[in-house]
Amino acid sequence: YAYHAYAVRFTANTSVCCEFAHRRYFYMKTQENSLKFTNELKLFGNVKVLAVTALLAAASFILALLAKSIFGPGPLRLTFENLPIFLTSFLFGPTVGGVTALCADLISCLYSGMAPIPLITVGAVLVGVISGTMFKYVLPKINVKFSAPIAVATAHLIGSALVKTFALYPWYGNVVFFRIPIYIGISVIESLALVFLLKNKSFMNQIGKVIKK
Repeated sequence: YAYHAYAVRFTANTSVCCEFAHRRYFYMKTQENSLKFTNELKLFGNVKVLAVTALLAAASFILALLAKSIFGPGPLRLTFENLPIFLTSFLFGPTVGGVTALCADLISCLYSGMAPIPLITVGAVLVGVISGTMFKYVLPKINVKFSAPIAVATAHLIGSALVKTFALYPWYGNVVFFRIPIYIGISVIESLALVFLLKNKSFMNQIGKVIKK
C-alpha cells in the first residue's frame, strides 16, 4: 500500500512538473515570437528595407508580366512571380512579405487597367504571410534545406492552389485544377533557388547590412 501511494504521488508530481515545463516553454516561445514580430514591424521604418522590398515587388510584377506575355493571360502558365515574395518573407518576415505581395498585385492591376479581384489579392497576400510565418516562426531552427521547401509548398498550397484556383473557377471552369500540378513544379524550382540564395554567405551578408540601420 505504501509503495502504491508513493507511486501515485510520484506520478502526480511528474505530471505537475511536465505541465509547468510545458507552460513555461509556451510562454517563452510566445515572448520570443512577440519580440520577432515587434522587430519585424520596425523594419517598416528602415529605408533600406523599404527600398529592397520595393525592388522585389517590382521584380514580382515583371516576372508575372513576362509569364503572361509568353503563356497568355489564362490561368495556366509557368510563372515565378512569387519567388521575390518568398524571398521578402524569408528575409524580413510575414508582415513585410504580405505587404510586398499586396503591392505587387495592385501594381499588376494598375498596369492592366483591371480592378483588383479581392480573392486573387487575398491569395497573393497569403502566399507572403504563410511562407514568412512558416519560415520565421514555425520552423526557425530547422535547416534551410527543409524549412524553405516546406514554407514554399504550404504557401502555394493555400494561397495559389486553393484560394486563387477557387477565385478563377467561375471564369475558367475545371481547367483551373491543372494549376495544382503546375505549382508543384514551380514550388520545386523556387525552393531550389531560395535555398541557394539563403545559404550564400555573400548574399546574406549584404542582407544583414540592409536590415542593420
